[in-house]
Amino acid sequence: MGDLRASAKVHSVSFAAPRCSGDSGDCSPDGDDSEPVPSQPSFSFLSAVSSGAANSDCRPVERGPSPSTEGKETRGQREDTDDEEAVALACHKGSLFSQEERGLSLPLSPVEEESGGDSGSEFKREEVSPSLHREPGERVAPGKEEREEEHGDPSAEVPSSAEHKMPSTVFQSKGGLPGFFAALLGGKEADGAAGPPPRPPEAPVSPFRPQGDGETESHESAVSAGPSASSSSSSLSSSSFSSSSCTALKTRGSSEEEGWETRVEARGVRTRNEAQEGGPQSVSHGLERSEENALEARETQELEETESRQLLRDHGGKMGACVLRDSDEDLCLFRLWGPHVDRCWVQLNPTKAGESPRRFELKNEGNALWGTVLRGVPVGTPYEFVLHSSWNDCFAQEGDELHRRDPYARHTDFFSNTCYVTDASRFPWKHLQSFDPPTWNKLIIYELHPGTFSPASADRTVFETLVDKLDHIRSLNFNAVEFLPVQEFGGEWGYNPRLLLATHGKYGTPDQLRKLVDECHRKGLAVIFDLVLNHGSAKLNSLWNWDGYGKDASGGIYFEGGGESGWGRKFSFHKREVRDMILAAALCFIEEYGADGLRLDSVHSMPWDLLQELTHAVRSKHPSKILIAEVTPENPQICNSAGFDSCWIHSAYYDAIKVTRGQDGNHHLDMLRAMIDVHRGFRMSHQGVNSLLGSHDQAGNKQGGHTDGRAGRYFVDLFGGRNNWHSRAQCRMWYSLQAVCRGLPMMFMGTETHQDKWWNVDEQHKMNWNFVENHDPLAEQMMNLVAAANKLRLSFPSLTDDHAPVRFCHLDYQNRVLGFVRGSLLVVLNCSESQWEGRDYEVQTDCVNRKFKQVFNSQAAEFGGWEASWSSADRNLSSSVHARLPVNLPKWSVTVYERQE
Repeated sequence: MGDLRASAKVHSVSFAAPRCSGDSGDCSPDGDDSEPVPSQPSFSFLSAVSSGAANSDCRPVERGPSPSTEGKETRGQREDTDDEEAVALACHKGSLFSQEERGLSLPLSPVEEESGGDSGSEFKREEVSPSLHREPGERVAPGKEEREEEHGDPSAEVPSSAEHKMPSTVFQSKGGLPGFFAALLGGKEADGAAGPPPRPPEAPVSPFRPQGDGETESHESAVSAGPSASSSSSSLSSSSFSSSSCTALKTRGSSEEEGWETRVEARGVRTRNEAQEGGPQSVSHGLERSEENALEARETQELEETESRQLLRDHGGKMGACVLRDSDEDLCLFRLWGPHVDRCWVQLNPTKAGESPRRFELKNEGNALWGTVLRGVPVGTPYEFVLHSSWNDCFAQEGDELHRRDPYARHTDFFSNTCYVTDASRFPWKHLQSFDPPTWNKLIIYELHPGTFSPASADRTVFETLVDKLDHIRSLNFNAVEFLPVQEFGGEWGYNPRLLLATHGKYGTPDQLRKLVDECHRKGLAVIFDLVLNHGSAKLNSLWNWDGYGKDASGGIYFEGGGESGWGRKFSFHKREVRDMILAAALCFIEEYGADGLRLDSVHSMPWDLLQELTHAVRSKHPSKILIAEVTPENPQICNSAGFDSCWIHSAYYDAIKVTRGQDGNHHLDMLRAMIDVHRGFRMSHQGVNSLLGSHDQAGNKQGGHTDGRAGRYFVDLFGGRNNWHSRAQCRMWYSLQAVCRGLPMMFMGTETHQDKWWNVDEQHKMNWNFVENHDPLAEQMMNLVAAANKLRLSFPSLTDDHAPVRFCHLDYQNRVLGFVRGSLLVVLNCSESQWEGRDYEVQTDCVNRKFKQVFNSQAAEFGGWEASWSSADRNLSSSVHARLPVNLPKWSVTVYERQE
């Protein structure tokens, strides 16, 4: 085998509730995968928009006619801040904001005008119909005749405000108080005069509201919210009036005469007209021109009852919005699970100005399933679900109707309840079928966080810019890339999923993710997705209280009985419907996004039988896909019984730190032996994933550099930083060792450039591309080492053989030197400051009078070492009659010799 040095050169909504503890009401917006933070005061949605707050109790409000506002349009200005999730909180609630405007200014009632906008002023209360008067908490639903009288045909278009007749006095929660919001958003009354500030709340805000000071998203670009008018849940939330104790007022008319509007403009949130001007937002909803034309020309119709029910039966396993591919028409099935739903609709939101949302009622199929099939629903159609629930609660301040995202949606608007109809089968894959992924035992994995590895540019999303960085990964001789979660999440790192099947809107669209996967395959990179299926997001959780508000703040149907994980509420694993959604998510990322494998986060938080069910479901359909588990502590039964193929070995990283520091006395060589061979209890090499220099868990730090009981640093920073030669030499040694030992090697982004400090999502701790683009000498040395070590591993079959044993032949406890044999290779590891030159160190081998050629040296000059560290670069070495081989032995090194036949 030739010298590898020359070839190693690198060529240059539903609201999310905060996590609550028991019945105390203490809630906290946990981080993605950090330790739980102390409880914080509950967040008031209104306080996120204004320092004032409205009365939180239900009270009668007299409603007058809305004055004409033609030509009167104001724009609310938003401070330049990086906290996009605060904007999401302000925009997410459908009954308050439309997607197009991101705000509204409501006309004052005559009584409020007389009182200067003070909602606390006295006014005459008119007689209220008994059907509209309910005591707080009373659950009396109207009969069919009463509903039809008040609602009209729910499948018909929503009437404009001029056509809609409202009772003169209705009970209204503060979410729809006109006078307050006129002062809140515009600060002016109908005539333009400033009104007095709103009065402070007289009752405490519900502790189950989402926190407003969530983790700051530092990504400068966010994917647009899609078609501007598509999330008109605000206009629809008040289009129907039932007789519950709190009735949502109509907040925005569909006619121009009722066009009192205020816009809240935020970074990453733009109107449709603005999106058409250019930039990444203009295509962020992922629609091709032909699809946009189809949307404009659509004529959606309900199928005949018999035909619809037959199609629902024929496609009984489908959930969410599913294009029926066995039809020549644009048929789309909509189905949801809602045990506490009384009635529900799919609302097709507008795709252009002047349109009104349209609703189509879902039929009760039994077993808490509701569905319908519509004709004329092309791909890209924006939609959301609207529910009437027996679990509704006026104190939740959502009004009569619950506007919800589709739990099975693949494509969403991050800032609203809007989802988009998708069809993965239409994507033109080029390399999915032709790509031949590496066998499991040959995987060499590069782990990265998409948002900080390749941030979005002015006109391209994260998924699009990532394509340009694949050559960097491939030049280092990696053959697999593992993406930290790309499921839609709240927070920063990706480990707080809002939905399980949708892609993260701030990264790009589902088709852009597929394009990224296709490009990975074209360049010879297998794709592994990191999935979080054990808990939901602690903020902006789209599944929280999905079909109504459960008892004891349990989180509703998807979370009740789940318990706490430490990062967010666990799912209701005991429910068949929840399990089905989890299984669907795992299969979705393989079948629709083209994954070659999955890594499941914290599976120790999930039931054992569910893990077995999941691995069986994947294995029965896709036996070649690798399933990797994170379980702590490492448990061999995760592979032997639960059905996973591999497991992260976190302990090896901490053992490497102990050995480097010289801890545990003479036990360090015993720890090394456990690291080099297959991990305790595992049988095959591919069953353990080694990241001796740390994964995102060890390199990441959210505490501003504080260790918080963990390392929270890049490995090079633990022992002196990138400017310390010894620290760099130790990094070279450990990466080289994981390339020649059993197990699958993995490296986290930035390690290859000796990136120092720690990783996080802020600008100072993202992937530092200056080291690569400016050819930083220290970065070049480490990248050369990584490329050479990876090539060495793939060049010798004995290093990737699942069953090839490790034979330890040399143990020098005093000098901390260890030698072992893998096939024809002799590997010598020196974990000390001692070094030997002039070939005056003898290594015990397993053969007598054999010739050896040195093929690798982690202290070679091109890697940052020195030329004299080589034992012999141009001739063979011979072992003695005592099977001893005289060699040079550099400090902190891995040297490899090939036995000559």
